[in-house]
Amino acid sequence: MKDLRQIQKKKGIRLIIFSILLCFFGIIIFFISNEDKTITGMFTTKCSISNTSDLYQCQKQNSYVKINLTKVYSTTYVYQKHDNTVAYYLDIDLDGKSLISLVDKETAEKVLDGKQKYMEGKLIQFEDTHADALLQIKAYYNQQNIEAQFLPIQFSNYDINGEAYAMIFILVLIFIFTIFGIKKAVQLIKFKNQFSDKIDEINQELNSTLHYQSKQMTITDHYILINQFFDFKVYKVDSVKWIYQKNTKKYGITVNKSIVLCFENGDNIVLPMKNETGLQELKTDVLMGYTKENQQQYQSIVKQYKLNHKK
Repeated sequence: MKDLRQIQKKKGIRLIIFSILLCFFGIIIFFISNEDKTITGMFTTKCSISNTSDLYQCQKQNSYVKINLTKVYSTTYVYQKHDNTVAYYLDIDLDGKSLISLVDKETAEKVLDGKQKYMEGKLIQFEDTHADALLQIKAYYNQQNIEAQFLPIQFSNYDINGEAYAMIFILVLIFIFTIFGIKKAVQLIKFKNQFSDKIDEINQELNSTLHYQSKQMTITDHYILINQFFDFKVYKVDSVKWIYQKNTKKYGITVNKSIVLCFENGDNIVLPMKNETGLQELKTDVLMGYTKENQQQYQSIVKQYKLNHKK
C-alpha cells in the first residue's frame, strides 16, 4: 500500500545524506585550497613591517604580514634561463639585508613604477631553490653570503586574487546548498506543504484511482504527483493551465524533446516526452502548445492567481 508520508520521508533522508556529503566535500575543498593559508590569510590581521625589528616581531606574533614598500628600499630582478624570462624576484632591503620574494610580472612592474605601496603575504623559511636566481642578483653566492646578505626567511606574497574570491564563492554556495538541502529535507520528512491536511485523501486515490503512472509522474482523480530526485511535489489536476512541447537544439539539430507543465501559481515542471500520453485527459480547459497568445494568456492567469492569493 502506497503512503505519501513514507515516500516523502525517503526523499528527505536521501537529501540529508546528500547534504552531509556536500558539506564534507566543501570542507575537503577548503583544506586543499587553503593549504598555503591564502584564504584564511584574507581575514587575518596583518603584522606591519617597515624594518628588521618589525620583521622579527612579526615572526613571533603572526606569519601574516603587510610590508610597507614606501618605507623600505626595494627593487626587482628578472631570472632568465636560456634567454627566457622564467621568474621575477623582489628584493626588499631591510636595514641592509635582503628579504627575497618571488612575484609575478605585473607586481614587479608596479613596484618599479612605485604604484605598489604595500604587499601582503607570509614569512617562510629561506629556500636554497632560489640559488640559481640569486646568482644573477648578486655577483657572488655561497652559504656565507646567504648569511651575510640575505635574511634567513623569505616573503611569500599573495594577492587577494580572482582564484581566492572564486574559491570563497564556491564554498559559500556549498554552505548555502547544504543549509537549503537540510531545511528542505526536514519539510519533506514532516510533510509540510499546502496539502498536509489532504494526506489521507491523496493516499486513498494513490491506492485506488490511478489514471496514469510513470517514474516521474502520477495522476489520480484530483491530484498530480511529480516525483523528482530530491523532491516530491503535489498539485491539483485543475491547477494545470498550460502544456507545451520543448525542443532542445544543438547546432540546429533537435537533440531532446520534453513536455512542460505550467501551473496557475507560476510553477513549471519539465518532464520526459514519454509522459505525453498521460497528459491527454488534462487537455480540457488547458492551453496547448507554445504560442505567443498562449504565453500571454498564461501570464494573465498567473498574475490573477497571485492577486487572489496575496498573504
